[in-house]
Amino acid sequence: MTRENAFANLRNVLAELYPDRASARRTVDDAGLNDAQIDFTGSTIDTWHAILRKAEHTNKLDALFTVVTNADEYGGNQNLLQAIDAYRRKVAQEQAIPRVQALSRERAANTKEKPTFIKILQVLLPVIGTAALLVVAYSAYQQVVAPTYTPVDTLPTAEAIAPVATDTEIVTVALTPTSLVVPTAEIAKDTAIAKTTQEAEQAVVSETAVITATVELQAPTQQPSDEVGSLHYGESAEGEIKIVGEQDYFDFEGQRGDLITILVEFPIHQYLYLYLTGPNGPVAACDRFQASVCKFERLELPDTGTYRITVDGYETITTNYTLSIAKLRSMNP
Repeated sequence: MTRENAFANLRNVLAELYPDRASARRTVDDAGLNDAQIDFTGSTIDTWHAILRKAEHTNKLDALFTVVTNADEYGGNQNLLQAIDAYRRKVAQEQAIPRVQALSRERAANTKEKPTFIKILQVLLPVIGTAALLVVAYSAYQQVVAPTYTPVDTLPTAEAIAPVATDTEIVTVALTPTSLVVPTAEIAKDTAIAKTTQEAEQAVVSETAVITATVELQAPTQQPSDEVGSLHYGESAEGEIKIVGEQDYFDFEGQRGDLITILVEFPIHQYLYLYLTGPNGPVAACDRFQASVCKFERLELPDTGTYRITVDGYETITTNYTLSIAKLRSMNP
C-alpha cells in the first residue's frame, strides 16, 4: 500500500462516519482548521478529501485525528483506528528514507580518505588566490601611482620652467569571479622645480597618492512577490510559483449575481490551491486536484465590487500555471 492508497482509505472511512455537512464542519472547527478555505459544496468524499489535504498543508492532522478518535466520537471504531495507523506509518516511512540516504552518504564520505595532495591544495588554494589578487592590485597601482624619474645633465633655466602640472586619473580594476572592485584611485602629482641653479640644490619633489578601495561581495536573494495582477472576464494569465509557499494575487471587478468560472491549470504531479475573496470576505476555496486542475465552476458572485483570486503554492511546490476567468451570465446584461 502506498501513501496515497492509505490517504484514500482514511478519507473513505471518515466520509462514512461523518456523511453530513454539519458534522464535517463541527469536526473541522474542533480541530482548529479554517473552514472558510475548505469547500463543503461537493460530495462527502470530496469534502473529506479537501479537509485532509488542508490538514496536511497546515500541520493539523494530529489535531484532526485527536478529535475523531475522542471517546465521544469514534475512538472505538477499529476501521478508523487502523486507517489512521496505516496512514501514519506510510508518512513515517517516506520521511525516514531521505534521512537514511543522507546518513549513508555521510558515512561513505567519511570512510574515503582524501589523498595528501588534495589536502595540500585545499590549504594552498586560498593563499594562492589572495597572492594573485595582491599582485594584480599592486600592478595596477604601479602603472598609475609609481613616479618615474628621468636623469638630466643640466637643470632647466627659469625661462624653460613649465607651469606646475596637476594630473588626476581614475582607475577601475574589476576582478572576477570574486566581484572585487577598486572603483576609485585618484592620483595628484605636484612637482616643484627650482628656478635657479642655487635653488635647485634644495629642490624638493613631493608626491601625494590617495587610493580608496571598496570591496562588494553580494549574493543574489529571492523574496516572495507581493505584486497584484488584474484580470477581466474572458482573459487568462500565465504565472509561476518561484518560491516554496509563495502566493500570487489577481484582482477583478464583479457584479452581484454574475455567474462565473475560474480555472487554474498546472503540470501533472503538481499541487496548487485556489482561493476567492470578495468585498465582504471569503467566497470559495479549492484544494482538490483533479487532472492538474483546480477550479470554481458556475460560481455566483454574492456582492458587487473588487474580488481577489489567490493562487497558493503547495508547501513543497514550485511550478508554472495558467489562470483564466469567464463570465457565463450577468444580472445586469
